[in-house]
Amino acid sequence: MGLVYPCEMGQAETAAKPKIKAISHLGFNCKDLEKSIAFYRDIMGYTEKFTLTYGDIVKDLERECAEQGEKEPIYLKALRKFSDKKWSVYMQWNEDSFIELFYAMGANRPRIPGNRDLNYTHYSLEVDDIRAFRKMLEARGGAKYFDTEITRGMENTWQFWMHDPDGNKFEIMEYTPESYQIAGRNME
Repeated sequence: MGLVYPCEMGQAETAAKPKIKAISHLGFNCKDLEKSIAFYRDIMGYTEKFTLTYGDIVKDLERECAEQGEKEPIYLKALRKFSDKKWSVYMQWNEDSFIELFYAMGANRPRIPGNRDLNYTHYSLEVDDIRAFRKMLEARGGAKYFDTEITRGMENTWQFWMHDPDGNKFEIMEYTPESYQIAGRNME
């Protein structure tokens, strides 16, 4: 936070400033999980780290029931039919940023006004060079997913918005301690 005791003032001036991190993880409930995986892999450049299936849920529930000596829940039989189906995929962009894509059976049904929407609709991704990152996305075929040009957001923070194939909006921003401290930064 930059707060120090008076006796530490000299040390604070020479200490390395920690890099401010943007929000780096949220889960997205996907209408089409494979389409979303392809988007974050091919357009955003994420790497698939690991995948969970409904079979993993079944195994966890079976083990838990066995350990506690409880009867298996009635819905476990239905879940076994989908054992090989993916339900959660973790994808990572860099060492500080990853997201979870998850599929809930029934997500393709029409939305009912007033009901809780499972789609998380925003996460922020911090980049070091926002113009270079945008050019990379354009080269990967991501132009059709852009919602805004690069604009100035919070003080000395530069941003633009995108959306994924399901329409979930998210923010790409360049926001560092240095950019926060320099007023009137020129992006030309």
